[in-house]
Amino acid sequence: MNVKLRSDFRGLPIIFGVLNGTSDGQTDIAEAETTANDIAPFLDFATIVTNSVNASIELIPHEKLGTLTNKVWSHLLGDVVAGTVDIGLGYITSNDEERWTEMTFSHPLIRYMSVKFLSRKNQLTGK
Repeated sequence: MNVKLRSDFRGLPIIFGVLNGTSDGQTDIAEAETTANDIAPFLDFATIVTNSVNASIELIPHEKLGTLTNKVWSHLLGDVVAGTVDIGLGYITSNDEERWTEMTFSHPLIRYMSVKFLSRKNQLTGK
């Protein structure tokens, strides 16, 4: 495959498939760790990518991650492999050898952790 690095898409869209979450256990993390509205970090990433190459954003929501059946991927992973979407975004792990043969993965963009807010103690009150 011959790929040319483009720095200016001239406003053309980059198509992002976004895993919204699912109730059938197809996400790669426990259901309690995410909700269907937990895509804000992915939208931030999409904005950074598109702004850096003068592209627009097109989002295609997916309710299911996808599986390999009879050598054909379904749902979000199927759209990535088929080229229907340019970039798939979701809480997806790359620890499945079958995925590595047909897809390329980035380093993790988001890690689950509890958020801690730190502030400086007030010198007068000690709080």
